[in-house]
Amino acid sequence: MSHYTLTHLSDADLLRDLAALVARERDITAMLLAHIAEVDARKLYVPAGYSSMYAYCVDELRLSEDEAKRRIQAARAARRFPAIFEALAEGRLHLTGIGLLAPHLSDENARALIEAASNKGKTEIEELLARHFEIPEMPVRLLTPMHAPSETAPLAGEGALEHLPKLQNVMPPALAERYRLQLDIARSTRDKLRHAQALLSHAVPSGDAAEVIDRALDVLILKLESRKTGRAQRPRPESARTPKGRHVPDTYGVPSGSGTKGSAPSWARAETDAARPDFWSSTTSSRWREPARPPSTMCGCGAAPTITTERSARSVRDS
Repeated sequence: MSHYTLTHLSDADLLRDLAALVARERDITAMLLAHIAEVDARKLYVPAGYSSMYAYCVDELRLSEDEAKRRIQAARAARRFPAIFEALAEGRLHLTGIGLLAPHLSDENARALIEAASNKGKTEIEELLARHFEIPEMPVRLLTPMHAPSETAPLAGEGALEHLPKLQNVMPPALAERYRLQLDIARSTRDKLRHAQALLSHAVPSGDAAEVIDRALDVLILKLESRKTGRAQRPRPESARTPKGRHVPDTYGVPSGSGTKGSAPSWARAETDAARPDFWSSTTSSRWREPARPPSTMCGCGAAPTITTERSARSVRDS
């Protein structure tokens, strides 16, 4: 069985092991930052043939560019303010939160700011910093043609990460048809956008605002076009549709029942029932149908056929 196959674990064991691994990862991450900070301080990357700690992390440690930048930034901030190590190991702070706090930490506010940011998500930390340092919220950036890439914002750690080289952001050909939109939105609109991102997390795991807005516009345009052209949003209910098949009325212009104007007389219904073929008699129905013509006799002279019924024969006998 593979070491990473966990189908044999019970639900309780799986959840317990997951919590233990997350706690262990936090402790390992804090220790990793401590090592990065110390190697960076001693400049041990130079004897290894690298010009910076960033190049050492990317080429020697095989970290991605983003991983290297975030960890070096957090390591330098934690070396200056050791309370960050403890907060990270205990799960009160995460790497993203440390990256947000790092540019604003000072000897005077470090402890209070770290405590205020404890157990908060990225959005809450951004709001905390905006209140304390009057930082405007980052607008949604998506309608200026992206002819040239924007410069990467410098990272801040111990002062600034001046030793980190700026990545050359080469624009892929696919971006030639993309545009940048920058606008200010109300808090309620921002909340709607984040709610939509959460609802679309299964389809857009990255929460890309451009993708969420594109999907929202598709739905809005379809709704507005349907309203403008008068197309029905939903099919008509079953009761409003034309019934399938041919509708056969109760009578051929003669309503059923007796004692009403225009109704068939009772003797006519009796004669009709007697004259019906067997397949008519086998049908149980209270509806009055058109009388079936009984067998007729024709004289040789071509006169009109004479219809003989039980009632007419009885009348002759009585007379």
